[in-house]
Amino acid sequence: MKTSPLSSRTLAVAASLLAAQAAQAQVASAIIREGIAIPGGPPGETISSVQTVMANNAGGYAVRIDSTGSGTTLSHVWGSASGGPGAVLRTEGSFSGYTQSAFESFFGVSNTGQVAYSPTLSVGDSVWLDSTPVCVDPEPSTVPGLFWSFASRPLVSGLGTPYCIAGTSTTAGGTTSGYAFVKGIGGAVLFRTGDTLTGMSGPIGSSGIDFDYAISAGDTHYITPVTASGVPTSADNFVVYDGAVLNLGGSPVVEGGVVPASIGGVGGEAWSFFDFVACTESGGYLITGDTNGPTATDEFVLVNGVFLHREGDVIDGATTINGIKVATMNEAGQVAFVWEIVGASTNLDALFLDGELLLTEGDAVDLDGDGTIEPTSIVRTLGGTRELALTSTGDVLVGASIDVAGTTSTTDDIDAVLRISVAVTPVVYCTAGTTTNGCVPSIAASASPSVSFANPCSISVSSLEGQRLGLIFYSVAGPLALPWGSGGTSFLCVKTPTQRSGAQSSGGTVGLCDGTFTLDWNAYQLANPSALGNPWSAGDQAWVQGWFRDPPAPKSTNLTDAVELTYIP
Repeated sequence: MKTSPLSSRTLAVAASLLAAQAAQAQVASAIIREGIAIPGGPPGETISSVQTVMANNAGGYAVRIDSTGSGTTLSHVWGSASGGPGAVLRTEGSFSGYTQSAFESFFGVSNTGQVAYSPTLSVGDSVWLDSTPVCVDPEPSTVPGLFWSFASRPLVSGLGTPYCIAGTSTTAGGTTSGYAFVKGIGGAVLFRTGDTLTGMSGPIGSSGIDFDYAISAGDTHYITPVTASGVPTSADNFVVYDGAVLNLGGSPVVEGGVVPASIGGVGGEAWSFFDFVACTESGGYLITGDTNGPTATDEFVLVNGVFLHREGDVIDGATTINGIKVATMNEAGQVAFVWEIVGASTNLDALFLDGELLLTEGDAVDLDGDGTIEPTSIVRTLGGTRELALTSTGDVLVGASIDVAGTTSTTDDIDAVLRISVAVTPVVYCTAGTTTNGCVPSIAASASPSVSFANPCSISVSSLEGQRLGLIFYSVAGPLALPWGSGGTSFLCVKTPTQRSGAQSSGGTVGLCDGTFTLDWNAYQLANPSALGNPWSAGDQAWVQGWFRDPPAPKSTNLTDAVELTYIP
């Protein structure tokens, strides 16, 4: 499902919802760790390193690992596209006339388990999607007269479209003279060194495309910092969203530019540095970095156009300090990050999800994966670049080093990827109108809807006036908060276009607040395959509200509050 353009009002409301998405943390259990045989892998191979982790939009995950056993270190991508028990998805080998060796730690996994990865070849660097090469150094690039000089930082969308950052050279095997942002099996260049994107004050520099880019699950959006040439170095770094410089509060997001007070800027501070980014199909995005403000408050997490957190904030009882080690956002709009916090005697790595502290350096975890915490398995460090992922079902996956020997030495620590299962639940938001008889209706959803209709999902509205005609309607474009009528108390809480279900009576007693509406969400979607949003994918969202007659009220109608639904597999 593809929805779209950014609306400042909608995004501000969406950002305010993040704090309401309470995480229900479970045990932090290792899904894979150093020093064991590869689960579901070739016999005789022992995991020698655990590196980065990624998630797709179908509840799945994948981990970049190395193994030994055959006398040679082998690179693998291991995991499960659907979220079940893991197995080897890719291993270095010989394909399309090339022999692969060590994989770069950066990679991506699609909803069906396709892997975008970067192996070393005898001829040079490369990026592949499964057994198909995308860019190979030093072969001719897709830009006439230029050759690929490197290929790196691959990702793949949920739909299976590969992306990477590649270098170009004027001669085969020559020195890199420019960078390119590449999409698709055919290696199409979205933009490259020398291009001037909308809102930039100069062309992209020779190495001006950042390696920390992000794409949305359905290929609709991308976000990346880029650096211009020929402009002052104090004002040359821009955040680009879908081919144009991102604009917030009426100003471009560029190094040296003033951070608008309307999004959280303080005292005329300016943007200084951009770090981790993420984006979603529905137009949401995440940016972390620094401003030039006081060092005690300069680090930030920006979500959907507003500062969500700043260094020094107290989040779930913990005070943040110094830099953010890694941050990410899933298609459901959940935000996770690893940030240092102030400890009793030293600063500690800490993992947060939507404002809740999930795991801290020094905590005991379940290293053997049996669901029970071992008191002697202690988190030494958490996170790092591409060592944090969020599945569409809300599972948090984080890389960690675990001390099992009770020593201060790091040489005996065990690297692992931990999974913390967190439920994705419906979120009620916005404000219901008060009816002429003093009723304040309330909407609710019984559960998150499932793409496979694996669980019941019922929408209910209670405390309606009795014997009123109305209906339940929804949007896939996002939340809203727009007064419904002059002098009224209702708000339109979903963005147009909307889809209406069938009319129904609230029942109950005239003049009392005992009326109700119900909608079997699954039955409605099955009976209306062309309804807005169909066909649904994991991570897709719907914003649902009730409307009903109230003749004495402004516009002769009133509205309920609203509920945000997020699809799970």
